[in-house]
Amino acid sequence: MSYASHMPHHGYTDAGNAVFPDTTAQFTTVRPIEEEGVCTALRAAHSAGTPVTGVAALTGLTGSAVPLESGVRIDLTGLDTVPDCVGWRRVSPFLLISESDPMQGLVAAGISLQTLNESLLAHDLWYPPHPGEVRATIGGNVSTNASGPRTYAFGDTRAYVESLRVALADGDVLVLQRGRDFAAGRAFRLQTESGRLFEGRLPDYSLPQVKNAAGLMATPGMDLIDLFIGSEGILGLFTEIGLRFLPRRAIRSEIFFFGSTSEAFAFAEALRPLKADHGGYPQHRESGDGILALEYFDYGSLALAREAEAFRDAVPVSAGAAIEVEIFADDPETRVGILLSAERLQCLGTIPPEQAGAFRVGVPRRVAEILKERGQPKYGTDFAVPLKRFPEMMAYYEAMDFEFGPSRGNSNAVRTAKWGHLGDGHLHCNFICENAEDQALARQLYLKLVRKAVFLGGTISAEHGVGKKTLADEQGNLHPYLWYLLGEEYRQIAKVKAVFDPKGILNRNNMIPAEDLLRS
Repeated sequence: MSYASHMPHHGYTDAGNAVFPDTTAQFTTVRPIEEEGVCTALRAAHSAGTPVTGVAALTGLTGSAVPLESGVRIDLTGLDTVPDCVGWRRVSPFLLISESDPMQGLVAAGISLQTLNESLLAHDLWYPPHPGEVRATIGGNVSTNASGPRTYAFGDTRAYVESLRVALADGDVLVLQRGRDFAAGRAFRLQTESGRLFEGRLPDYSLPQVKNAAGLMATPGMDLIDLFIGSEGILGLFTEIGLRFLPRRAIRSEIFFFGSTSEAFAFAEALRPLKADHGGYPQHRESGDGILALEYFDYGSLALAREAEAFRDAVPVSAGAAIEVEIFADDPETRVGILLSAERLQCLGTIPPEQAGAFRVGVPRRVAEILKERGQPKYGTDFAVPLKRFPEMMAYYEAMDFEFGPSRGNSNAVRTAKWGHLGDGHLHCNFICENAEDQALARQLYLKLVRKAVFLGGTISAEHGVGKKTLADEQGNLHPYLWYLLGEEYRQIAKVKAVFDPKGILNRNNMIPAEDLLRS
């Protein structure tokens, strides 16, 4: 039996997030080191009807890896090798490169994003998706359709997934290849390696036309690999992933400070025409030139950054907002355009490329530190709205900031901080609570923001997934988080899950409550 360990554990709650419940579930952890080990564990659990939770690097923010019921936890970080395959060249234990297409690779699902990118450097390859947490595994990224700053120009994880090996709830294996299996309208039919057929119907709901990581993708005639990407482990566990890479080019990031949010937004709008066009890249290298990412930091974020000694003097005292811009380092024409716009719009100063990365990650880390020191939970949004409606959403964010009000104990304390992916109309608004009263108010304001984002045609989760999150409505009734986006149509997800997992053992309570599985 290919297990690296077999140990009992107690349940836990992902640090810094309080939107999903605590758990006292007892479970056993197994850590397979190859696909057959995953399948063996699943077969045993399926036979006994034991709930299974798939976990990896535990970097998620929605409780997906938190078992709420006693059972088995399968740790997928042991999947750090891929077997030999005809037509593929081995470049590391966890990575094969196609002999016919050097831009494609087969990757072990348990490998971290950082490990993959370090390996690709030696082969002048680049994996564009850039979620903020480099410790996250590739399998975890695919399970949530992770994204980040470069989604603006180069798309999310889904755009780079070419194949999947999926261990189903009963231990059978499904192999998905992009461009091979399509839905017939909303009907789907898939066959496992053992020859078993799975047939069902895609949900009838419509997802918002924005950057989105909430719910199963479901469109008539869709490529069925996309049903599994972003499925948060409810349909199966990924063991091996085929990815598409791009030629590597060094990236330059720079942060520009402005006196107000309106000035910062004017700068960002002036740069939108310079957005990189990834459609023709890499066949036409110059088509990759342009802006890769447009990131925003508000006044609260800048105040938090000043608390770090490295940035105390770097952030101008009069700065009210900042924009981070990423381009390829060998693209001087775009950089000239950026600098001309910065000068015209009275930029107050910059943080150079060598410090920009530390600044970007330092702000959210500082929020996490403050909340940990205070023993407070994290209330942070992950909404995206259509760009034409973003000014309305931004005005509503600022109204909620005002309603949250100043600190009652320290007039200089930062109460809210907003940062994120301005290029996609996708910000993270964080309420920095001090006590239980703040928590109650933050929950009320969070609900208002959820309602507003959906009203504007946006999503409640643009990149984190929904996991086990629930949220009480105005009357105190608790609902699955997806209910706020899809209404009662979210229950259709249970019917899809029942096709591949009729006993409902896999990653229970992700996306849909366990009781909905019984109704399906």
